Amino acid sequence: MELNRFSKDSGYSLTGFHWAYRRNGNSRPGGNAYLEVECFDLFGRSLGKERFQGGLNDDWTPRFTAATVTTPAGKTLSRIAFRGVPTNPETGSGTFFLDDLKLRKMKPVPMLSFVRGGESLCTIVIPDKAPRWTVQAATWLQEYVEKASGAKLTVMPESQTPVAGTIVSIGHTRLAKQAGIGITGLKWDGCKLVVKGNVLYLMGRDNAGTRTHSYVGARGTCRAVIKFLEDHCRVRWFLPGSQGEFVPRATDIFVPRNLNQVFQPAFAYSDGRSVYDRNILDEPGLSISALANNYRKAVKAAPGGHSYYDAVPTEKYFKQHPEYFAQIGGKRNHLCSSHPDVKRLTRISQMSCLTVA
Repeated sequence: MELNRFSKDSGYSLTGFHWAYRRNGNSRPGGNAYLEVECFDLFGRSLGKERFQGGLNDDWTPRFTAATVTTPAGKTLSRIAFRGVPTNPETGSGTFFLDDLKLRKMKPVPMLSFVRGGESLCTIVIPDKAPRWTVQAATWLQEYVEKASGAKLTVMPESQTPVAGTIVSIGHTRLAKQAGIGITGLKWDGCKLVVKGNVLYLMGRDNAGTRTHSYVGARGTCRAVIKFLEDHCRVRWFLPGSQGEFVPRATDIFVPRNLNQVFQPAFAYSDGRSVYDRNILDEPGLSISALANNYRKAVKAAPGGHSYYDAVPTEKYFKQHPEYFAQIGGKRNHLCSSHPDVKRLTRISQMSCLTVA
């Protein structure tokens, strides 16, 4: 059984109820049957599950048991699921009784809406000369909001920002700077989701790209967009490709007006071939599914021989230290990885990347 007619404008919280269970047939269930209650917040996120035990009275009538719900902790709910589990689900069945459901009327939660009834209410704004991955973050937001709601949000440079209406600011815009929103304290590809006025700011620590690999380095702004899609649109990426993503239908998309969230990934780097990218030979971090599943390189570091010439560049060391380069066929054209100083320089370089980048 589910209650799912709640909304942010007419919100309720569950405080308690009475319930009972009677097994079909002649055997008594004792106290082994239980009722599981799961509550969901306004964004469809589970607030946890609680179990309540029950059984029969001595005269075989249902024993109504009072239950006090603690999981929602007074939060406004969008859905409540009641799941009855009989004493032996594989061999038996029974009847669950629910009565005296107690709901508490909650104050309306102030929200900033982006889509209502499948219609767009906002504009996505990016810097005038936005970096590649900021543009990609805006494109992903536009793509998945349309998949979820059918509404296609407009993306435009901030020099063309509308003077009225709801705005989603992506990346390091002038709007974010004027609002005092920065990335101080973030590391790796940490990010922020902040609402001020009629603007949602999605921003993170960005230093993506090396001379040879555009996908290496922090992409916190992409991370902020992913957090928004996960937390407020309930999008998930389970397997590579479109068949592995879950995009539930959402006619309304909104966030609380007091949203001020900082998210810091648990680790910075995941190396190897990425099963979440466009094919298994791609390096990690080219797809949204790879980033969502923490399969990326948020620091500019690479293990093994691929990092040797960044640690000991030829143009810096060859003239003064030719001994750093192995002599093959009378020519020194290859780094000598066994030289003690080369080992020291590569080790220092790796530690510096992991600490600073």
